[in-house]
Amino acid sequence: ENERLHMQVFEVSQEKRVEVERLQNQLSDFQQQAEQHQSAVEGMRQEHETAMQKLLEDKTVKEVRLQKLEQELSLVKERADLSEHTLSSTKNELDSHTAITSKILAEKLPFNDTAVQEWNMFNVPTYDRKQQMKAQELVAQAGRLVHELVSGMSNFVAYLEQRASAYPVDSTTGEPLSPVNQRLCAHLKTQSLWVRPMDKLFGDFKSSLRDDVPVTLETCSGLQEFAAGYHHFVINLQKFLSYFLISLLGESQVSWCPPTLERHNTVLSQHCTLAVAAFKRLDTYLQLLAAQTTHFCKQPASNRTAIFTHLATSLLHLHSCVKDMSNSFSSKVTQEHMLPTASQKLKTNNECVLSSLASVTASSEKIASFVQSNLEYITMQAGLHARGAAVDVNSANTERGRGAVEAVT
Repeated sequence: ENERLHMQVFEVSQEKRVEVERLQNQLSDFQQQAEQHQSAVEGMRQEHETAMQKLLEDKTVKEVRLQKLEQELSLVKERADLSEHTLSSTKNELDSHTAITSKILAEKLPFNDTAVQEWNMFNVPTYDRKQQMKAQELVAQAGRLVHELVSGMSNFVAYLEQRASAYPVDSTTGEPLSPVNQRLCAHLKTQSLWVRPMDKLFGDFKSSLRDDVPVTLETCSGLQEFAAGYHHFVINLQKFLSYFLISLLGESQVSWCPPTLERHNTVLSQHCTLAVAAFKRLDTYLQLLAAQTTHFCKQPASNRTAIFTHLATSLLHLHSCVKDMSNSFSSKVTQEHMLPTASQKLKTNNECVLSSLASVTASSEKIASFVQSNLEYITMQAGLHARGAAVDVNSANTERGRGAVEAVT
C-alpha cells in the first residue's frame, strides 16, 4: 500500500511538473505576443500623432488661406460696388448727353437725304475699320490655305510624274515608255506653268487690296487674274485626266496585273474623274464671282449670296471626292506592293504620292471649313452699303446712267 501511494504521488508530481512547464511555455508565448502588440500599439500611436500633427498644420494653412480669400472677397465686393456706382453715374451722364445730342440733331438737321434711295446713292459709302481688318485677315487666311493646296497639288503632280516613268515600265532600265506615259510625263513636267502660278496669282490679288478702299467684289479686280489662272489649271487637269485614265487602262492590260488590281484601277479611274469634275464645278462658281468684279457684268448682284453658297458646297464636294480618290489610290498601292515585280523605288514613290494626296485632302478640308464658317460674313459683305439705307451699286449705276442718257436726249 505504501508503494502504491508512493507511485501515485510520483505520477501526480510528474503531471504537475509537465503542467507547470506547459503553463510556463504559454506564459512566455503570451509575454512575447504582448510585447509585439505593445510595439504595434506604440507604432500606431506615433503614426496617429504624426497624422494629427499634419492635419493640424493643414488646418492652420487652410485657415490662413480662408482668411486671405475672405479679404480678397471683401476687396472684390468693394470694387464691384464702386464699379456699379461708376456705371450708374456714367449711364446718367450718357443719357443726358444723348438727350442733348438728339435735341441738337432734331433742331439742326431737318433734311435727311438717307431716307430716299435716289439721293442716298450720292453719299459717300461708310468705312468700317473693323470690317476692313477682318476682311483682309480672311483674305490672308485664304492665301495661306491656297498655298497649302497648291503645294500639295504640286507635290502630287511631281511624284505622279516619277511614278509614270517607273511603272509599269521603269525607264531607268532602258526600256521605252508607252506613248501615253511619255505624253503624261511630258505634261506633268510642265506643272510650273499651270499649278504653281495659282499661288502667285492669289498673292498678287491679296497685294492689290488697299487699306483705304472697302474690300468688296467691286474693288477686288485682282480676282479676275486668279480665276483665269485657276481656269487654266482646270483645263490642264482635264488634259492630265485623259492621259492618266489611258495609263491606268494600260496598267490593267499588262500580263502580271491580277484581277483585284484591275478592279482597283477601275475604281481609281472613277474617283479621279469625279475629283476633276469637282475642280471643274468649283471653277464655274469662281468664274461667276470673277465676273461680278467687272463693271459690265450682266448678272444681278442679288445672285452673289447664291454663288457663295454654291461655292461653299462645291468645296465640300471637292474635299469628299479628293478623299475618295486618296482612299482608292491607297487600296491600289497596297495591291501593287504585293506583286513580286514591285520594286523598292516604286514603293517609295507610291508612299510619296499618298503623302501628297493626304496633304491635298487636308488642305481642301481646311478651305471648305474656312469658307463654310465665314459664309455669313462673306455674303453680308457681297454688296456695297452706303450710309443709311443699303443701296445696290449696280442698280444705282444703271439708274445714274439712264438719267444721264435722258439728260443728253
